[in-house]
Amino acid sequence: MGRGSRVWERPAMDNLIQREGEELPDEQVFYESVEVNWEPFRPQPDEFRGKIPDDVIERDKRKVADVKSRIEKGMDTEGRRENRLGRRIECCFAEGFQSYDWLGGECHVIPASEYDDYENGVDLILVFDRGDGQPLLLAVDVVCTKEPCLADEKITRTINNISSGTLSDVRYFKSEDFPDIEPSQKIPRVVLGLDSDQGMAIYKKFIGAAQGNVSKQELAKGPLVEDVREEVTVQLGYYLELAARKYHDFIGRKAKLGPENSQLLARLKELSEEVKNINTLSEEINSQQFNELISLLQDNESDLRRIDPNLANNIYRHLELFQYLNQLKMGSRDTAEAHDSERSVEEDPVKAALTIADKGHLEKRSYARTGA
Repeated sequence: MGRGSRVWERPAMDNLIQREGEELPDEQVFYESVEVNWEPFRPQPDEFRGKIPDDVIERDKRKVADVKSRIEKGMDTEGRRENRLGRRIECCFAEGFQSYDWLGGECHVIPASEYDDYENGVDLILVFDRGDGQPLLLAVDVVCTKEPCLADEKITRTINNISSGTLSDVRYFKSEDFPDIEPSQKIPRVVLGLDSDQGMAIYKKFIGAAQGNVSKQELAKGPLVEDVREEVTVQLGYYLELAARKYHDFIGRKAKLGPENSQLLARLKELSEEVKNINTLSEEINSQQFNELISLLQDNESDLRRIDPNLANNIYRHLELFQYLNQLKMGSRDTAEAHDSERSVEEDPVKAALTIADKGHLEKRSYARTGA
């Protein structure tokens, strides 16, 4: 599945050697129940020799070593502790996606290489198996920090990629489930942001599950899972609208395309601008205008791909993911609504742990600051 079948003998917990004050509660328990499933399976650059040039691999290895050294030198005790928590939260999300079906039972998880983590802002690659041999790929950046602006910065990076006509890079990609997919992929990316207190609450839930104090059912369902699905969907919906709007902007600079194509692009611009002006992202993806935009994209896919295959690919990679995950979210909504009246921050500290559209970083006005 997502972790692959590499033969690996469990090592001592040598990565938990620490200075006083950096330790997290029950790290040994977490390591043996969760982290051991993920950290050892990060792709290593040397595994890609023959597919990626040797000089690129050596350069990337040096870059990772330099970045890690700079990070370590620049951190105090509190910063190192926060960094340790952040790495473990990545493992929590990997475990949630893979073992608890947070994004459905066909979601397989590949932990990103250290290079893609540090250089491309990718912690996990989600592979959605639709059963047709053509999986959907989604990059995820999990942010757990006391600095909320960091999530904004990472979201802005994604916006800038789409605005310049590209997607997020993943250099060292390898899936044992889909071995024909080449490395060096460009795929959509979402950012999942938490503050340190919320991250600690999630971390403790996974430890509680390992110790038998938290039910597996509690990790598989509930507010956190609902929030993850909502967050991923609203981001993909926004990026889809942005990709459609940028398609028009780029193509509009080209030579005349003929009256039929001009009408198509004019309608594309009109709808995407209408969607852009809707107040919040959650309202946006449920609006009539957004549904009309999706219908326009579906009905004219062949023409849009013919006019510009690369820019159209950016649109349809987001559209496929949005439709797939929105259907999953809608399917679970009826169950979630039955519990809404019982939910509150006081009852569950993990509730609203993510930067949901109507609750924080992902409000429409935050995107407006980027100029997108």
